[in-house]
Amino acid sequence: MDDKNSRSIKSYVIGDFIAAFVAWLLFFIVRKTYVEHLDFDLNSYIYDKNFIVGGLILSAFWVYFYALTNTYYSVYEKSRINELIKTFIQTIIGSIILFLLFLLDDVIRSYRDYYYLIFFLITIHFIVTSFIRLTLLFIAKNKVKSGEVEFKTILLGNRSDIYKVYRELLSLKPLQGISISSLWTDVENKENESVDIPVYPMDLKAIKEEIKKNNYSLAILAFTKEEKDNISDYTIELDSYIKHIKVVSVFADILSSNKRIKSPIGNVLLNVNVDVMSPWQKIVKRTFDIVVSFIGILCAIPIYALTAICIKINSKGPILYKQKRIGKNEVPFEIYKFRSMYIDAEKHGPQLSAKEDSRITGVGRIIRKYRIDELPQFVNIFRGDMSFVGPRPERAFYAKQILDRRADYKYIYKVRPGATSWGVVYHGYADNLEKMVERVDFDLFYINNFSLLLDFRILLYTFITIIKGKGI
Repeated sequence: MDDKNSRSIKSYVIGDFIAAFVAWLLFFIVRKTYVEHLDFDLNSYIYDKNFIVGGLILSAFWVYFYALTNTYYSVYEKSRINELIKTFIQTIIGSIILFLLFLLDDVIRSYRDYYYLIFFLITIHFIVTSFIRLTLLFIAKNKVKSGEVEFKTILLGNRSDIYKVYRELLSLKPLQGISISSLWTDVENKENESVDIPVYPMDLKAIKEEIKKNNYSLAILAFTKEEKDNISDYTIELDSYIKHIKVVSVFADILSSNKRIKSPIGNVLLNVNVDVMSPWQKIVKRTFDIVVSFIGILCAIPIYALTAICIKINSKGPILYKQKRIGKNEVPFEIYKFRSMYIDAEKHGPQLSAKEDSRITGVGRIIRKYRIDELPQFVNIFRGDMSFVGPRPERAFYAKQILDRRADYKYIYKVRPGATSWGVVYHGYADNLEKMVERVDFDLFYINNFSLLLDFRILLYTFITIIKGKGI
């Protein structure tokens, strides 16, 4: 399945590149004939170096833009309706960026031509890209229906009719590609139902190892209504190990509020989805992060230089401080800060900083007060390690301790960590484990109630905190 996933992603990338080039050709023709009033001559366009080079550069831009907006994952897992909506939003944002960068200097008769140009660009690009994408999705869905592509599935739960559920799920294979490879349950097969796969007793640790070892892509939960806590626990525990989790639909209502339910699959299953951002929100949020962090890096160059000089004069050691943090999907990354402490501040092991911390330098106290020490994180945000707003990332040392106290802490790994967060706005930087645990509620509130408006409010409160000098 991994090889097929890889090929499906490559086909999508190639399809998008071709679509962008074809759309550029069609737009180029409209632009030359309508705006510049030249006679239509396809050969002259094809042999025009400006057209060829421009088309290749713009096609590469579109592929890069799609990659930034999380487009390239398995075609077999995509929804055609969602992909159409996402393509439309991507087309509008990308076309506006291209228009502002390259088309505003066109010779025009009136400003009305600008409106026509942007309309043509959006319309042509959307139609061509959607046509190629939907064609690829149609081919992919047919491969699933024919059995050429299967989703390796693990079924687990303690419903009394678990073996009946197994048989019913087998009927979905032609439609959904579900291929159940193992069944985990403590329920005895008293009816001696025919089961053609291994059956194991429920053991969460063993289930995790099985998933990792055999590369499952789907887990189906079938618990009784009385086992509400088990469903929540298994969802939390397995979410980082497997791409998709579904529940038997009759039990969808017992999921806790920090999990959103998608539309039914057939009449049997519902998707459990902890990705609370819709496609367009992802695009807008990531676009904002890229654009503003890039502008921030450029504008902050004088502050970077001045801060670096002050740090170097004030104390020995490097200007920048790098530290491993746990990011989205539990992937570690290095967070960048201006050094605000003396070197060897943690020679006795990890320690949280406090207001009257003797390890903080004189300059460090000032830059922490106004959060100047956080400015290098513009680079983290631009790279995609972080977002402007999101749960504050912790070191593995403290993340493990928080997780021991709060199992639902794992949900923060579903989103990019943030340079600021709801918890930081209200609590400030935690100086002990208790405060860090308390902050989990704010992080989960943010994840469960995400909106672009909430991001704006958090940024506004953060700005006020910086102006007041309450960074420490």
